[in-house]
Amino acid sequence: MKFTTTFLLVVGIISSAVNANIALTSPYTSITWQANKKYVVTWEDNGQEPLLKKLGTVNVDLVTGSDGNYILVKNIANVKATQKKTPSWEVPKELGPPGAYYFIRTTSGDNLSFSGKFDIQGITGTIPGFTPTDTTNSFVSIALQYL
Repeated sequence: MKFTTTFLLVVGIISSAVNANIALTSPYTSITWQANKKYVVTWEDNGQEPLLKKLGTVNVDLVTGSDGNYILVKNIANVKATQKKTPSWEVPKELGPPGAYYFIRTTSGDNLSFSGKFDIQGITGTIPGFTPTDTTNSFVSIALQYL
């Protein structure tokens, strides 16, 4: 019973903290970005409140991690939600490690949206605190970010 109550509390916290209203359209899961090339992140309104015109500024970040244990890799842009895209952004070669570990996170106040994971190749760096082969993260780590 205690586990069920705790689990439902965790799910409730997560559900109230994530209010996705930006539908990311690019990049998506089958995309591969390359180092030293330029890309644009795009989105559309998913029709749920608050609408894009009410969001104001959106932070667009490249992140990695798993099961809610998100690690900020790089801020790509801070733009008005109604722009529906970021300025062109060049992938720095110093990011890393290469692989299909990356996704986009947009935030505007309490509103969060995520892309699917996509691949970045030609990068040579490392990310402190991120090991691509580490599978010890758990679902509960999502809740810890919002407590």
